[in-house]
Amino acid sequence: MTYCLFMTARHRMPGFRLRVTEIQQHFAAIPGVAQVLCHQPLELPDADPFIASEATPNCVLQLYCGTIDHLEAALHPQGKLGTFVQASSMAGYEWEQQVMLVRRFGDDVPKLALPGREEQVTYLVHYTGQVADEAHWVERYLRQHPPLLARLPGVRNVEVYTRLDYCSQLPVARSKALQRNKVVFDSAQALRAALASPQRETLRQDFLSLPRLEGESPHYPMRTFEC
Repeated sequence: MTYCLFMTARHRMPGFRLRVTEIQQHFAAIPGVAQVLCHQPLELPDADPFIASEATPNCVLQLYCGTIDHLEAALHPQGKLGTFVQASSMAGYEWEQQVMLVRRFGDDVPKLALPGREEQVTYLVHYTGQVADEAHWVERYLRQHPPLLARLPGVRNVEVYTRLDYCSQLPVARSKALQRNKVVFDSAQALRAALASPQRETLRQDFLSLPRLEGESPHYPMRTFEC
């Protein structure tokens, strides 16, 4: 079982970027953290025929852990993560946090193991709305949607995240996304081609077949680096 901490940052000034090297310096060797990913905005206007462009966060961090204990231990104001968040907050960043359970799909999808710092492209989705029956919505989504995501042309990785209760002492707000997912590609061109493919329309029709979601489901094209 794998857990993931999402740290989402917005800055008062559009276009601000946290340097990947700065993140590496702060997050190096946090006990129990197996991987840290940094997502930064990718300008890909009008690439998705069904979803309008959103105001993309300045940065989304993913910290993966094999146990909830290790992840919760990192969520402390005096730890490396707390020091980083408080310093960047002084520089104008506003952070949100959420710990979620990771589900991986598409065993037959060809994986691409990239060395650290080499770039991939991610389409990151946050479902922040409300549904009448959350358990039913999540069960339907997990059964129907990820297998279709795994059929997008050029896709390298598919993950879905569901929420859970967790303990945190970080002095930042908590996100309350019902669910998240991401699909990963080699390049912006590969993501654009996938969004223009017939499979994207199939995904849209499948989503519309789910119980009604009242609220937002922003889709963010991002450049992704391993820290």
